[in-house]
Amino acid sequence: MTSTLPQSPASPFSRRVSPLSERDIQRVLLVRLNQIPGVLAYRVNTLVARAGPRTIRSVRKGHADILACARGRFVAIEVKSPTGRQSDAQSRFQSFVEAAGGRYLLARDVNSTLEAVRRILED
Repeated sequence: MTSTLPQSPASPFSRRVSPLSERDIQRVLLVRLNQIPGVLAYRVNTLVARAGPRTIRSVRKGHADILACARGRFVAIEVKSPTGRQSDAQSRFQSFVEAAGGRYLLARDVNSTLEAVRRILED
């Protein structure tokens, strides 16, 4: 006698799982990164204010979402959904970080990003 799993729309086996949003990836990454010994990671919030005709930003345009120090190594992490696109400003920021000797990660999912950080720690 063989049994089959129900395939009704209510079945968890038939539902399509949507990918995590950028915000969810950020949240999970921050928790998981800070659980790794020797890693300090924090979210960088961009604040914009207007002072008359001037626009004042808390960080430069294109700044990464997460900054981390991994055993003394500077790591900037830009979080994107699986279909998200890096802006020109973000690409320029990546160039600045890499030119200064830092590491830049484009994070589209949690596991591959954690693996990249593990490799950085092994360098």
